[in-house]
Amino acid sequence: MVSAAALLISTGHESQPAARPRIESDVSFTANLVHWVDNLAGTSVGKTMPFYRPYWERRFGPLTPDDQAALDDFARIRRAPMLSAGRDVVNQSGCLPVAADGLVWHQVFLVEAMSARSLDGLREGLASHLGAADLDRVMGALQRFRPRFEEVWKDLDYVRRFEARFKRYLAAGELPAYLASVAGFFGVTPRDDQPMKISFIGLPSDDEATHAEADGDHLLIEIRPSDTPHDQVQVVAHEASHFLMRRMDAARIDGLARQAFGEGEAGALFWRYMWEGLPTALGQGLAEAKLTPSEFSLSHRWYHIDTIDRFAKLIYPAVARAFAASQRLDDGLVPSLTRTLAVSELMSEARPNEFLMTAFFASGEGLGDEMDLLRRRLALRGDAGSKSFALDDPEAPELLRRYACLGGVALVRPADLERVNTLEGSPWLSAEVVAQARQQASRGVAVIASGRRAGGGPVFVLVAPKDSLIRPLVEALGRFRGLPDRLILITGEPGS
Repeated sequence: MVSAAALLISTGHESQPAARPRIESDVSFTANLVHWVDNLAGTSVGKTMPFYRPYWERRFGPLTPDDQAALDDFARIRRAPMLSAGRDVVNQSGCLPVAADGLVWHQVFLVEAMSARSLDGLREGLASHLGAADLDRVMGALQRFRPRFEEVWKDLDYVRRFEARFKRYLAAGELPAYLASVAGFFGVTPRDDQPMKISFIGLPSDDEATHAEADGDHLLIEIRPSDTPHDQVQVVAHEASHFLMRRMDAARIDGLARQAFGEGEAGALFWRYMWEGLPTALGQGLAEAKLTPSEFSLSHRWYHIDTIDRFAKLIYPAVARAFAASQRLDDGLVPSLTRTLAVSELMSEARPNEFLMTAFFASGEGLGDEMDLLRRRLALRGDAGSKSFALDDPEAPELLRRYACLGGVALVRPADLERVNTLEGSPWLSAEVVAQARQQASRGVAVIASGRRAGGGPVFVLVAPKDSLIRPLVEALGRFRGLPDRLILITGEPGS
């Protein structure tokens, strides 16, 4: 542990002039009230959500039926599948489709809450997103819980004291200097007119881990009564890394994708883990090792999701060495990190959906509904760059040619096996695998074959000789781990 932390005794980035990101902070009654109601309603994404309702009920008694009705309305609107602007694909070709920077509805709602100076201001901000009836229900729920929350708010005065100490800590310059180095690592230049805005939220328990999230330029960070600025260094650095990663343009992102996918199928898994794992390595790893070294430990959990925790620790030594040598992320580091991932246990343990963060979903004739079922069952929603199409869509081959690394899933009948395998010209599966799949299908056996596009993206081809095997195919795809080196056979019998 000590030797890993020592990698950061000298940070090469600091020897170069670098723009420091501007950081603003705030402790808002409105943002705190919204966060508390969000947790009472069960619509927060925070890992601390189980704390809030028991605390509330111990203090104020059980929720009444009217309380619950108000929370149900709030939850319905918070979970509504609303469209948000800014998620169009911005590159016409490349390794992967790159979506324009934008926020989903969950984030838009919180940004409005963190930006508002009052509940009236929040109503005004939400009015452009909600109809009058839903706006009244959201504001009604907040007003219903406001009197009781005002009692809680009196006990959260420690958060304002924390913020004063945090501002003094920022003024000392150590954390901003580190974040300037992180900006250099990503190859971006922070702009003074685009500050990072932190909303501190009260979590009145020292027994809980805290939740933090980045919603665009706004960061939400929970603060406990005994927290000091040093306790939150790794959290701020983690969320600031998200903030700075968002500053990378489409060309830089696509270049990173090419480097990752150039190492083969592991590139898709690296791409899935990088967006949370790298901020974890930079926050809970590097920032803590450099700024609060007495707290640094590889044995402590850095992230609440096991795969991200392990990935961050896996790449930490190489990232630390690169950082100390002033090596940027796009300067040969990504291929090295991808190769490290490829030979790790994470590669063999990963489920298929983890290789398909950005992917295509191709369905044979009459199988569109079954592909939708597959995506729902395996949580294969895909990001804004993911594409669904029917096998006979004339634009499908051109889409694949434009995005050379895009992996995906194809669900077809045996008669379409050859067609799907040569959809873009170059085959995904070897002639031997195709022959074996065709032979099994002739016996009434469904198969899953794993292939690879020339650009590195993994492809899962599911062949269903009869309708009764579609559901077992879907279930089998969700069960196995890693990338199989042979056909997976599904007869429909238990255990197949």
